[in-house]
Amino acid sequence: MNRKISIILAAHDQAEYIGNCLDSLLTQTIRDIEILAVDCGSTDGTGDILYEDAHEDERVVFLADRRGSIGHAKNLGLDRARTPYIMIPEPEDCLHKDVLERLCRELDQNPDLGLAACGTEWVGTDAYGRTREDRMRILREANQKDNRQQEINSRLLRSWSFTYTTVYRRDFLEMHGIRHFEEPGYGRQDSAFRLLAMMKGAFFISEETGCERRVDRRTDRITDPRSVTDICSEFRFLRERLMEEDALWNRERFIFWQAFYDRNLLLYEELADTLKPRLAGRMQAELKGAIEHREFDPYHFDAAVRPDMELLISDAKKFDQKQRERLKEREHACRETARA
Repeated sequence: MNRKISIILAAHDQAEYIGNCLDSLLTQTIRDIEILAVDCGSTDGTGDILYEDAHEDERVVFLADRRGSIGHAKNLGLDRARTPYIMIPEPEDCLHKDVLERLCRELDQNPDLGLAACGTEWVGTDAYGRTREDRMRILREANQKDNRQQEINSRLLRSWSFTYTTVYRRDFLEMHGIRHFEEPGYGRQDSAFRLLAMMKGAFFISEETGCERRVDRRTDRITDPRSVTDICSEFRFLRERLMEEDALWNRERFIFWQAFYDRNLLLYEELADTLKPRLAGRMQAELKGAIEHREFDPYHFDAAVRPDMELLISDAKKFDQKQRERLKEREHACRETARA
């Protein structure tokens, strides 16, 4: 059978979620799919689950990647894919039954599109007690503070990076050489891939949701120091790709630095306290370098985060202290809510 879409499912230690994700993929209304299931050196039984599914359903192909890089595992899937369309879900995703059919149909009907997407509903309460309602309120407040077109474009691109379920046209990815950052280390390594794809291609975004993603996080914090260097390296990788085309870089550089700040701040919340100052220092160095080379001006940041960003540039220690106090207040409010 000729397959229409390749689903690249790369996972490391995701046994808790991977079964539900696979079930949602295998029960899609579109049946002519292949799932390239790549285990990236898991130690919790994730690889066994993927291997068993590959023996139970011919549409699942099991691949093992011991390099220790999720980005390399995803690129391994890209190298194996021969279908017209590509999807790269996260192991925590649970897709609605018709989402692949809807997005593939959109690409079928619009050959100029490089990618099509629909919303992802984040479910669960994160490590700081934020619910779905909290996250929607934060987004609404941010959107009300600045309505410049630059801010609207920035929010769209940044939200794409984190909240959309996307199907890509394979020949579009190949034509532009869009690949994942894959140095061995910590993290999902998909920010550069997703941002570069949207910056280079014409796209469609459905108003409907097509996927639920669990955001429950363990209360223990990230202690691997590679997480700090890897995220900066990934954005440097993206920056180099964007700078290959002067027009593209000049158009997107402000959004690039906003996305850099946003993604690093999300990581900051998950880090152990011993690593927080290190990340703040790296962020400060990168942003100061951007100002020195006139790649952006603080004015181009969203009004909602501009004061914090300016504090980071002037004094990383004070920025670190302010963020710690904010996280402590959030944890305290969460405990009080739980008691009530």
